[in-house]
Amino acid sequence: MASVPSSRKTPAPRSTIVPSARRWIEKGQYDKALGEYQSLVGQDGGDPQIWLRIAEVQVKKGDTQGAVATFEKIAMRWAADGFYMKAVAIYKQILALDPRNFSAHLRLGELYQMLSLLADAKRQLAQAAEIGALLGRQREVMDARRKLLAASPDDVHGRLALADEYLQAGATREATGLLAEAARYLESCGRTDEFVQVAHKLLALEPGRAEVARELGRIYIGRAQPEQALPGLRAAFEADPRDAKTLDLLAIAFEQMGRADKALMVLRQLACVQHEGGLIDLRNQTYQHILRLQPDDQEAQRALGLWPPPRPAAPSPTARARMAPAVDISFTQPIVHTPLDDMALEYDEEIVIGG
Repeated sequence: MASVPSSRKTPAPRSTIVPSARRWIEKGQYDKALGEYQSLVGQDGGDPQIWLRIAEVQVKKGDTQGAVATFEKIAMRWAADGFYMKAVAIYKQILALDPRNFSAHLRLGELYQMLSLLADAKRQLAQAAEIGALLGRQREVMDARRKLLAASPDDVHGRLALADEYLQAGATREATGLLAEAARYLESCGRTDEFVQVAHKLLALEPGRAEVARELGRIYIGRAQPEQALPGLRAAFEADPRDAKTLDLLAIAFEQMGRADKALMVLRQLACVQHEGGLIDLRNQTYQHILRLQPDDQEAQRALGLWPPPRPAAPSPTARARMAPAVDISFTQPIVHTPLDDMALEYDEEIVIGG
């Protein structure tokens, strides 16, 4: 039995379609040329070269909008495949057709960053920012600039400026992230005065940044300005009452302020933390500090083995007869470490504000 011929038309081969499309282009029959190339899309729609030919015909035809859309498809494909330079060339063609194309400027800036062409990336993103501001798309530009800053850890000014822009846009989380990056860099470089300014701004937005608060407190204590150190250290203490670094700085601040009573309270908490952590040598140093402030502190004396004090040598029988009855001064109670949860660290309001 003879087979029935298939009614499906066999697609023309590429070797035939491409020359045919070129002939139509030469005749100015752009729609027919596009039809030829579109037939290839069904055969191999993933080939960027086909779409590139389509875009070129659209340009000749004067269909700028269609050409831009086609070029964007090609650029995205090449960028996804890692052909960044080819994608750059396509985005440049888009900008030649549409110089105010926001997406092309933005994506071109990102590609320059991927290629480590930072100067070109900054220039391109600056142009995108100008256009984006008119289109209400500043946030996209800000996010791209933040990625760009990752390649420039020393660009403190850029981070502070971008943080301000994020704050104006209501993006507090992004702003605090940039301020924290700037603070870390300034601290690592020893740029203390600049660090202080950035730290204050960061803590005003996010008081729970304990590391920043402690470093700021350490600086003010080093300058003998404990009143300035106290607000940040209080926030750090409230975030973690068991942090030994915070407690140590608090004790020094209170001592500088002449508030030995509060310094002693903090030092006892510090000794408790060290005792519970098995840091006996450090605990003993803290108790020695306590005794320098309050020599008769019995808890510190017991911890250091200084209580009860040594008994004097026994007097002679004659002297004993003249003495009053001896008083038992032995102290047999164990060392008591007050739990931190039961020792709320309070601050006088006038101290906190520097009064």
